[in-house]
Amino acid sequence: MTESDISNIVLLLNSSSILLGRGLLQSPPDAPNMQIQVTDGLVDDLVQAGLLQAVPQDTATAPRLGRIILRRGNRIVLEPLRILGAEARQNLRVPVDFESFVYPDSGGRAVIKADNLSSSGIAFYTTYRFEPHDRFEIVIPITSEPLLVWGEILRHKPYTGPISLYAAAFSDLINDEEVKIREAVFSVQIRQKASILGDRRV
Repeated sequence: MTESDISNIVLLLNSSSILLGRGLLQSPPDAPNMQIQVTDGLVDDLVQAGLLQAVPQDTATAPRLGRIILRRGNRIVLEPLRILGAEARQNLRVPVDFESFVYPDSGGRAVIKADNLSSSGIAFYTTYRFEPHDRFEIVIPITSEPLLVWGEILRHKPYTGPISLYAAAFSDLINDEEVKIREAVFSVQIRQKASILGDRRV
């Protein structure tokens, strides 16, 4: 996929911020309606959702809430109703299950087990004792290439014995890193939906 293709990718979420599909924007960003070719997900799910959040991969373009006014095969036309804030990108969070390492700013290394992931942060289990606002580097192994990014602890709660669950926000991300994390979140969500659909067909 070329850089120009990547800049045209739109994530399609329902009003509850559940990811339903992905497509390529085929109309100019300032056009009255958004023409989208759906490349992943079921168009029927998009139509049934009623209202859709269209979240462009290009962070310079604002997300919009809209409704489908036309469908032709895998192409839909979305009538924008209003512009959404940055939370539309941040709210997409999916459960994940991988082990990795964190490198606290104070030194050393600790093993973590990821619980959920979004383009803005991660929740993970570890026996290492963090305090709110502690900074660390973390390896994200499920992106197209493993990423080493900075994070900051937001809060924690005890889990079992010496293990705690921490919620953290990513910090100092460059655009390319944010795009790769968002792509990983999307891929996990699509795999989970495919697994659920497969179970229903059994």
